[in-house]
Amino acid sequence: MNYIAEMRKHVGHDVVMTVGCGVLIENEKGEVLLQRRSDTGEWCVPGGALEPGEISDSDSEVLEHRFFDKDSIPKELFYPDARPILDWAKGEKEIAVK
Repeated sequence: MNYIAEMRKHVGHDVVMTVGCGVLIENEKGEVLLQRRSDTGEWCVPGGALEPGEISDSDSEVLEHRFFDKDSIPKELFYPDARPILDWAKGEKEIAVK
């Protein structure tokens, strides 16, 4: 079920509020954890949003998780997450997503 598409049938173009999260996780080796999306194959920060009825991992939207050092960040980054990932790779320690 695509929750947003279903809500759009009822509210049209009015604002629909959803909650999601993402996090940059750095291990003791100084590597960042990224996840590869199943829809585009791009890499992004671990996180996401939970839709009603989505209480299982059987239809996972994630292909894999992997740690990367600053010099091996993949080029295939999910656009909305690219800036915080690249800022981290440049050494930024406090990254705010707007």
